Amino acid sequence: MRILFMDETTHAAADGEPVGRFRLDGLRVDVATGRIVGPGGSERVDPKVMQVLEALVIAAGGVVTRTELLDRIWHDRVVTEDVVSRCIYQLRRHLVLAGGDQRFRRLIETLPRRGYRLRVKPEPLAENDLDEPRGRPTRLAAMILVLLSVAAAWWFNPWYGGLPSGDEIPADRDAIVVVLPFADLSAAGDKGYLADGITEELINVLAGLPELRVIARTSSFSFKGQFPDIATVASTLNVTHVLEGSVRSSGNRIRVTAQLIDAGNSSHLWSETFERELGDIFIIQDDIARSVASALEISLAGDMEAREPRLTDPRAYARNVEARFLLHRRETGDLLQAQALFREAVELDPDMVEAWAGLAGAYYLLAAHGEMPEAQALEQMRSAAERAIALDPEHPEAYSRLAQWYYYKGEVDTARELFDKAVARGRNNALILGNLAGMAKARNDLDQAVSLMREALAIDPLSAVNRFNLANLLIMNGQFAEARELIEQSLRLLQGERVQQILHHMLGRLHLLEGDPQAALALSRELGDTAEADWLEAMARVVIDGTLPDAEVVARLQAASMDLPELRLAELYAFAGLPNPAFEWLQRGYRLREEGYLARREYISFALASEFLRPLGTDPRWDEWLAVATSRGTTTTAD
Repeated sequence: MRILFMDETTHAAADGEPVGRFRLDGLRVDVATGRIVGPGGSERVDPKVMQVLEALVIAAGGVVTRTELLDRIWHDRVVTEDVVSRCIYQLRRHLVLAGGDQRFRRLIETLPRRGYRLRVKPEPLAENDLDEPRGRPTRLAAMILVLLSVAAAWWFNPWYGGLPSGDEIPADRDAIVVVLPFADLSAAGDKGYLADGITEELINVLAGLPELRVIARTSSFSFKGQFPDIATVASTLNVTHVLEGSVRSSGNRIRVTAQLIDAGNSSHLWSETFERELGDIFIIQDDIARSVASALEISLAGDMEAREPRLTDPRAYARNVEARFLLHRRETGDLLQAQALFREAVELDPDMVEAWAGLAGAYYLLAAHGEMPEAQALEQMRSAAERAIALDPEHPEAYSRLAQWYYYKGEVDTARELFDKAVARGRNNALILGNLAGMAKARNDLDQAVSLMREALAIDPLSAVNRFNLANLLIMNGQFAEARELIEQSLRLLQGERVQQILHHMLGRLHLLEGDPQAALALSRELGDTAEADWLEAMARVVIDGTLPDAEVVARLQAASMDLPELRLAELYAFAGLPNPAFEWLQRGYRLREEGYLARREYISFALASEFLRPLGTDPRWDEWLAVATSRGTTTTAD
């Protein structure tokens, strides 16, 4: 069955006749206005989610496949199948809230490996039959009722990595797995990096299974050392299954124990112990992946099913996993040490694609952090990524790193082609989706950038970087209410002094954009003696009493460790309606970075994204500055 494309203003009932309104088992739906009304209240539905419901109605009880939904709704966008799962989840949530009963979740049936269908027949709805019932709960009251009935501490929108309570996990939804950090049970307790490396490799291998969604490393490793119960993991990460285990290493032998647990009832679905030479570790990882696929009754990826067992030098494997540990930790000296370990790994095993891809990432970060000359690091990055692709033309991380090289060298079309290849080979990779979102933002396609970033966050819901990026994109796209909800949710979820400062700073910027300088001023007092507090107070004072900061505050802001201090001062003066000092600071910050390729592009990107600099856009000096800045930013050879 093929879904017919229809004009977005016409919709078909079960008998195929075009209508704009229909009834579903006591719920009233108006596709044009995006409303679902029922005993529980009125729900406003995202247009994409409503289009999914429309497709199910048109199918008249027939099965609608994921491919058909992607073709119909996202035919002109680069998205992964995960977006369908989240639309179905959100649609079920709207049905439950509008209906006031969990039974409405079952109106949509999931048929494993096939697709979705409606369990009830839609009926035409009269023109005046969508009025909301008198005396029904308000939207706020309905949400409070939901909050009181859910065991979780707060409610999350599933588009933002939404996390319903364990009791609300639908029995028929697609499998979502988190691999918890494996425990190091070695006698000396000094093989933690090895246990972490095995965990990370399992995440990568399982992410290659087409029918499985896998939570990314950042969120998985947030539980390291905490020993949480399965119900806590399930409610925090919105998963259906948990894979956990342990690693014991002695000499050149390794023992890995793994177990797969159903997050709905904490029952064990599968458990096994593998003991081999350390050089056989890739075989163990593939065996675990096959066992998980079998337990979940999902098919293996074609390349995984056909590939020969891989052997590696155990010394190379140990260096690779230790290097990746350092690459993620990123304390002082870690990036240089990671680069050296990756180098040792590929010298010991020249065919180790994982180490080549990791080496490309290390060089990129060394350039971005200013720990290595950019031209040299970027050229080494390109060479390592190309070597990884030559060894394994299906490796998504390698394509992503090479795409980054082309993108930052200004060859955007080539970068997009490579990112498309990365997505096709790694639909569960939050890094790839985040990079695609950045490219969409660069071409001013903010709707697609938001959509891709939401997918990345759903895969890695506890990633601070993903949350920062999505909040910024929502603000740029004028979706202030959703951005505020995400930032406030992140303040509850994420720990760390610096992370909290950044989130409060973002919230303060949002208060200013919403025209609430008093709220921004109050927030500045909560930030203590920080540059972010000084900047927020200065911005708020511009509106409240029309004053500018004195020279001492300006000097303090310029010398602060705050990101891009010159750009923040340009924002301050532009916000105050003083273009001359605004341009002076804008150009001063650019001159400090114009010799650094990545630093220059980052500065331009932030300037273009700043809502507070938009008043400068009507001044001829803006186009003049931008022309000069971007002409240097699109060079195709190393600086």
